[in-house]
Amino acid sequence: MTPNDRFMDTAFTGEELRNTVSFDPDRHLRDDGGEGLLDEILSLLAATENRKRALKLSDAERRRVTASTLLGNLAAAAINRVDPKRFVTVSFNRNSYAGSGLGVATMTALRDALLERKMIEGRAGVRTVGMFDDVRSSLTRLRAAPALLDLFDQHGIGYPSIARRLDRGVIVLKDRRHGVDPDPPDEVALTAPVIEGMNRLIAGAVINLPDDAWDRIIARHAAAATKDQKERADAGDLAATALYRSFKHDWQHGGRMYGGWWIGLPKEERPLLTINGERTIELDYSQLHPSILFARVGRPLNFDLYTLPGLDSPALREVGKDTFMRLLNRTAEKGAPPVVRMRAKDRKLLPPGITPEEYMRRFLAQMEPICRWLSTGEGTRLQKEDSDLAIAILSDMSSLGIVVLPVHDSFIVQEKHGETLKGSMISNYKKKHGLIPHIR
Repeated sequence: MTPNDRFMDTAFTGEELRNTVSFDPDRHLRDDGGEGLLDEILSLLAATENRKRALKLSDAERRRVTASTLLGNLAAAAINRVDPKRFVTVSFNRNSYAGSGLGVATMTALRDALLERKMIEGRAGVRTVGMFDDVRSSLTRLRAAPALLDLFDQHGIGYPSIARRLDRGVIVLKDRRHGVDPDPPDEVALTAPVIEGMNRLIAGAVINLPDDAWDRIIARHAAAATKDQKERADAGDLAATALYRSFKHDWQHGGRMYGGWWIGLPKEERPLLTINGERTIELDYSQLHPSILFARVGRPLNFDLYTLPGLDSPALREVGKDTFMRLLNRTAEKGAPPVVRMRAKDRKLLPPGITPEEYMRRFLAQMEPICRWLSTGEGTRLQKEDSDLAIAILSDMSSLGIVVLPVHDSFIVQEKHGETLKGSMISNYKKKHGLIPHIR
């Protein structure tokens, strides 16, 4: 019986199989429970293979790391606070793990052994070639079956049992462009100790959200219609507490911090977070990207860029914010005017007498000082600037031993540290951009 045949023992609907979480190659098991589970599963794998010779030390270590990573991903999905029924999408192509230290041969052997014992379930990936030689593929989907869930319980696997490997560093470059140095420049590399220091403070803190907030998040997740909406409604991976900085294409684009489960919380639930049992406060920069662009031309942003005079309802403000972000992130041909069309749902919000064309004309007119950066893909370059600002703030607070939970351009601390945080946010913005920011 082939592995694909074993997958056919269970049947899942397309909707079930679309409920997935991506495999994280940096995740692994830790603590006594995690190590005990890992030892048991590796013994099971050894019995399956019935080797006559022991593995080389280096091969044995790679096998242990690989098994720890696969099991860590399956365990994290199984104990997710919001949705424990998600599948993990896993590639069994060796090219997917170049430089990761993981062995695809071990992952394949472990998959087959766990399938044989009905410890995992899911659907094998497929690769098809169409009549025009177009290749379509989907990744294998795996999740823990009842037998493995029982083992998780026996070994006491919980959020403390799962961590993110930091041996490959807290700075990541995704989709690296050809010719870009894989090693970060000094100004980026020097931010790693700041992130590592804050990770240590976070690891020593107790971060909680009350049960009624989780109930609302679970209900929101269940009601979400699309995968994107479900991901926005989901923040249940409480094993994710280690921050890392993620760049895209090169070292001047992106750089924001990810890795903390609180980042995915709905905004209205974040005020209920506690740190070490104490209430928290969240401060953020008002209109950060627009204010940075205005600072480039030496002007303070002293009005709400997202609203037009007479069109200041909350719903239309969200339209303005969305329109600005689309103008900022799209890339048009050089010299082309910065234009986007209003979404159909947004047009319905306009009052009588205001056409979409009139709205866009007026909206672009008040952005005239910064139009040179619209439709140039400036958004990810601005993320580099706001992430540099966030690093400076984390450095200040870490030196004082204050736990900070960053959410891109906002920061959560215990209420008693609110004024200290605000002072750091103002001073670092002024140092970088020469103006006083508005803090909410």
